[in-house]
Amino acid sequence: MNLGGVLGSNLNFPSIIQIHLSNNHIGGPIPFTLPWTLITLSLSGNRINGSIPDGFSLLTQLSSLDLSSNNLSGQLPSSVGILSTLAILHLQNNQLSGKLDVLQNLPLQDLNMENNLFSGPIPPKLLTIPNFR
Repeated sequence: MNLGGVLGSNLNFPSIIQIHLSNNHIGGPIPFTLPWTLITLSLSGNRINGSIPDGFSLLTQLSSLDLSSNNLSGQLPSSVGILSTLAILHLQNNQLSGKLDVLQNLPLQDLNMENNLFSGPIPPKLLTIPNFR
């Protein structure tokens, strides 16, 4: 849709469950506060930069998160590790760094971390994910 601009901090939709804004021209950081009702968040293929905010810990119903093909950097926050319903996580094609340990206790079925700057060993539990790249 060729949407541009940035995601504001006023994404206060009390009952929204899906946000699909992939393949646009959206830039700036991911807002710290997102609707807690989200089940699916897809922001892939944009110009989003900065780090993944700790506010993701509030998204207790999130099952699918796609932040691939952006300009994200920094380490994965520990808050991602408590998303107990997260089944799909796509973070490929960014500049994320650090270790993947934070993800090892998630119920992931589909994990793509390709083309980032992660370091260290891959936790053995991640190697059991059915669709791991």
